[in-house]
Amino acid sequence: MAERWRPTLIVGAGETRIGVTEGGCWVVERSAGELVPVAARAYQPLLPILEGSRAAFLPMLEAKVAQAGLPPEVADSFPIGPLIRHGLTCGSDHWERLALEWAAAAPLDAETRDALRWTSVNGRTQAIRHGAIRLLRQNGLRPSNAPRRERGLLLDSG
Repeated sequence: MAERWRPTLIVGAGETRIGVTEGGCWVVERSAGELVPVAARAYQPLLPILEGSRAAFLPMLEAKVAQAGLPPEVADSFPIGPLIRHGLTCGSDHWERLALEWAAAAPLDAETRDALRWTSVNGRTQAIRHGAIRLLRQNGLRPSNAPRRERGLLLDSG
């Protein structure tokens, strides 16, 4: 028997349904009703969330959780940090730029700082790399000194 869940959000043009299982796990509904735990790195379908503002998303999430009859702490467990980190490192200038905006809107945890350091070296565009460096410096952090990598190969800097 499939685990029961409560659809809570509809994301993106494909109208991907995201919800919470009875066990409190955030899941993404795939084709044929298959539920994939977001914790299993199923962040790609969540990326369209980054197209809106963080300031607008959080109250909307809280309202949707309440409408689904779930306790408020369920909204607190939504994987915003992992979503931002996925956006920063997914290799798309669109998602990297939006993830930078979301990262700038809240305190940075250690994993997000690491993702920003990675993006400061490996971001798709110079503007994104510089944005990551700027955000790190604004938070009193040093950007990475690591050499830039592209497609897994070290680029010659000389």
